[in-house]
Amino acid sequence: MNYKRSNIENTQVIRTVGLMTGTSMDGLDISIADIGLRKNKADFNVIRTTSIPYPNDLQFQIRQSVYDTGKDTNALDRDLGIWYADKLFEYLRSESIDNIELIGSHG
Repeated sequence: MNYKRSNIENTQVIRTVGLMTGTSMDGLDISIADIGLRKNKADFNVIRTTSIPYPNDLQFQIRQSVYDTGKDTNALDRDLGIWYADKLFEYLRSESIDNIELIGSHG
């Protein structure tokens, strides 16, 4: 297979979103940042950040997931993905941000 690498050198700046939850498992952390190259070195500027608390039922599911079967974990993965997407789009609309080029999610 031939993969084409994105050529950030030809782009002044890309607007990115970072999504994560920490070990506290209390909510979704969102960071909006511009990333680019300056003098051939990575450079970034954080535009906005926020944290959105999990609803009680979702937080309970997350905490229980260490004891769950694969089937339950798959359902939680799907539910979290849907919830993350909904909350991210709500936040982007509320902040009038519409030019996202990259989304990364972990944790």
